[in-house]
Amino acid sequence: MHWCPYPNCQYVIIKKGLITDVKCICGHEFCFVCQKDAHMPATCKYELKIQLRIANFLTEQYVLSMGFVCPLTTCIMRDPVRASDGIAYERITFLRQFPNHPLKP
Repeated sequence: MHWCPYPNCQYVIIKKGLITDVKCICGHEFCFVCQKDAHMPATCKYELKIQLRIANFLTEQYVLSMGFVCPLTTCIMRDPVRASDGIAYERITFLRQFPNHPLKP
């Protein structure tokens, strides 16, 4: 027996049989074991792996698309600075490569 995880739903679900995906009276379908969205035939463990991979991919894609990667190191910048050419660089790497180059604040 579980409460439906849908926000503001007041129904309790009693699972019968071996199938783990259930549907509440409110219409929400979820996994009775992990309380996440229904994911049969994948196991809860496998579904978690997939969701983590998707989250990591989206985070990496976002960082790359937003230009948070230093063009010199190709790593995500922790302390970015903008050079007079308008490009952002990782501060320590830039200062080592170009010690006399002017930086914008």
